[in-house]
This record gives sequence, structure tokens and C-alpha cells, in this order.
Amino acid sequence: CALPSFFDFDFANGGCFQANPPFVAHFIHRMCSKMNDSLRTTKRSALMFVVFVPYWEETTAWQALKVSPYMKHHLRIPHGSHFYAEGTQYRRKEQFRAASFDTSVFYLQNELASCKWEISEMHIAALRKAFTQDPIRTAKCDVDLNQQRATSGGETRKRKSKTKS
Repeated sequence: CALPSFFDFDFANGGCFQANPPFVAHFIHRMCSKMNDSLRTTKRSALMFVVFVPYWEETTAWQALKVSPYMKHHLRIPHGSHFYAEGTQYRRKEQFRAASFDTSVFYLQNELASCKWEISEMHIAALRKAFTQDPIRTAKCDVDLNQQRATSGGETRKRKSKTKS
């Protein structure tokens, strides 16, 4: 079952959606218009969009998100302090790369969503922390830990079997 295009989707039933659109200004602007229309017309359901785009404050697309009447919070994450999964990771040696530009995270909500999903300082701090974790180091630590577990687990099993003898 194929899903419709974002631009054809009916958000009337509400929900919380994440958007990380192609980084093309006219596409982002069109997406923002669709979100604003959906937020304006969805009155009986909580509707929220969390939008991840480059911090391009000089573009009309970024400005449209910033001045949206539904924008409840904006978070700026500095470049070099967070990472992205490579879109072509299946062809690259590294799965992640450090962001080479600042990222904006916009929270757009209708009134019901503001009540249902509060954007607290604790939530923002958790998101900021998640963004700043080095996925390359984390992945390496996970591999090392799994290797240690496998090694120590094998040694433990050997010791137990020796004591039974």
C-alpha cells in the first residue's frame, strides 16, 4: 500500500509528524504552506510538525517557518556539534558525518497539540543532548562492548564447565 505524497496527505486526523525535507528553499516554503493550511483547518485533533532544516535565516522559506502562527518553539543547533546520517550511507565508508551547517528545529502545533504535547525545557535539553552525541564514537563503543561481552561470556562459560568437572 503506497502512501500519498506529503502534499496530498490529509492531516485532519491529527498526529505528530517529523519533517526533514530536501534542503531546497522553494520545497521548504511549499511544505510550510501545506503545514500551515493543515494546522489552520484541523480543529478537532491535535496536530504537530517537528521540522528539521538548515539554519538559513536569509531565505523566505526559513522565514516562513519562523513567523508561522503555529510555530511554538525554535531550536538552533550549531554546526560541528551534531551529526547526520549520510543519505548515501550504503555507498560510503562512514554512515554519519558532522553537520557542516547550523540546524533549525521548528515545532509547529495547533492549539490541541500544544495541550497534548508540551514542549518543555526538559524535552529541548534531551533533544539537544541526542543531537550532540557522536554516533561514530557511540557505534564504536557498542561494538567494543559487544565484543567484550562475547569474550567474557565465553570465558565465563568455560570456567563454569571446568568447575563442574
